[in-house]
Amino acid sequence: MYTEAHRVLLTYIRSVKTIKLQELLDAFALICQRLGVAEHPTRDLLNQYVADINIQISQQGFKIDRKNDEVDGSLHFIFINTIVDDIMKESSLYTTTELVSIKVIIEDIIEAPNFAFSTSRTSAQQIVAAQQNKVTKDAVAFVDRLIDDGWFDATLNDYLVLSVKSLCELKQYLIDGYGRGSEEGGEKLLICCQCKEIVTLGYYTLEKDAFHRKCYDVYCRNNGIPNRESTLSKVGPDPSTL
Repeated sequence: MYTEAHRVLLTYIRSVKTIKLQELLDAFALICQRLGVAEHPTRDLLNQYVADINIQISQQGFKIDRKNDEVDGSLHFIFINTIVDDIMKESSLYTTTELVSIKVIIEDIIEAPNFAFSTSRTSAQQIVAAQQNKVTKDAVAFVDRLIDDGWFDATLNDYLVLSVKSLCELKQYLIDGYGRGSEEGGEKLLICCQCKEIVTLGYYTLEKDAFHRKCYDVYCRNNGIPNRESTLSKVGPDPSTL
């Protein structure tokens, strides 16, 4: 049965956009307490509530998805739009020109040399200024808005990377545009040999086999091979700057 607790949980997840498992469990426990839910708020119950919610919102093209953080492997719950054609057409939030700016910044990140998968905040601001004919102050404000809206994360040294939410929501868009076999993108994406997800933070071998950091440990352990992390090339920015 779809209850008030389901509706409140959906509203909360939608408002925060992305949240770690433990934080969501804490919020879920509070929701259950306040609304008098009889069952104990376990992870299994949370998963059931999320499944119930997804049934309700799937026809509108939305979903609460799950994705592991590329650095520490922590599980995130993410509210996403599942209709690829609509993801880059959020007309109620952005103008057509603003969406073009977002696409160009994403392209800048994906096409960064040596699989850096990042672009400087300054470059992003210059893209916005050029695409939207904005003065520097307004371009700075718009890039800040994109970070607040969950499109990008900023590193400590002022580089932008794709957020967990963007990697989850834009997965098919990125694969279609930049993955193996795409007409325009070529092979600009790396796919983890262990979990089969996009790698923007991790390692790659000479053969371009890619891994997230946690996934590489699992891969070596499962295949009984020595961990040669120090010999691999790095993907993305230094995790200590995130």
